Amino acid sequence: MEFDRFRFLEFEDQPTSTPIPDEGASLEETAANPSGASPRETVELQVVEVIGAPGMEVGEFRCPKGLAIDADGALYVADSLNKRVQRIALNGDVVRFEPFLEPQAVAVHPQGQGLFVADLGDHCVYGLDRTGRRFRRLSGFVNPLDIVFDVEGFLWVADTGNGRIVRLHPYTGDCIVSIGRERGLVHPVALAFDSTGALYVADDYLGTIVRFTANTPPVSVLTGVHRIREKGQFALDLQGRIYLADPANDRVVVFSSQGEALATLRLLPGRLGTLHAPTGLVLEPNYQGFYVSDTQNHRLLRVVLQPSRP
Repeated sequence: MEFDRFRFLEFEDQPTSTPIPDEGASLEETAANPSGASPRETVELQVVEVIGAPGMEVGEFRCPKGLAIDADGALYVADSLNKRVQRIALNGDVVRFEPFLEPQAVAVHPQGQGLFVADLGDHCVYGLDRTGRRFRRLSGFVNPLDIVFDVEGFLWVADTGNGRIVRLHPYTGDCIVSIGRERGLVHPVALAFDSTGALYVADDYLGTIVRFTANTPPVSVLTGVHRIREKGQFALDLQGRIYLADPANDRVVVFSSQGEALATLRLLPGRLGTLHAPTGLVLEPNYQGFYVSDTQNHRLLRVVLQPSRP
């Protein structure tokens, strides 16, 4: 049984594998496979929870964007057009942090030492404590679209309008590293780390995701038909698979560590409606599923995944 922790909507179980069902989540094996032979690896995806509805009340959204999860499993949502961030606990309790101009992305300090919010409308990043009190305003950006912490607790910002990414001390604002055109970036829009600490950067001008590791040249990991065309968050699991929100094509795509498309989540017309411009994405801490912000439908979806035999 699918459920909504705010009791807005409720759905019966829905199939997850091909053939595509009449409604609900669909699985498309999108790796090139003209002969019909089974791909080497597949994953099955199913929507199991719908969170929120359009509106301005608690637990409602207007164009939700970036997502993050803290150590307690609480979900943070950049509720962009409501000019706020909402913290949603596993039991459905909600705390609102406001106001902002246009919050785009959120990141939780790995040691729980604050919540950081990229405010696109104010061209800055705010640091907040657990009560929502702002203790830091990091400025000097133009259209910051994403933020993420590394394992050492430093904050990385996709300073999109300045064509660079920067590594900052989150409390002093001191810039430690700045990477831009000299390393091949033009318009970075999203950031993520893998389990080894390698940094991945989505650049929608280049149309690719670039991997940065210490003392080695950057490497493009997604190219060709999988070009990045719009800003959407992505994440990597322990196997190096990439989960990409693809707003331009109204879908979420799962790629192998080699960049092969394994599965695509779409929604077909029905009680769930269609997926419309998904933008934010965050993996669950146990890597058993992910949350995606179904931005133009003003809601969030929780999706679970299971390995599937070829």
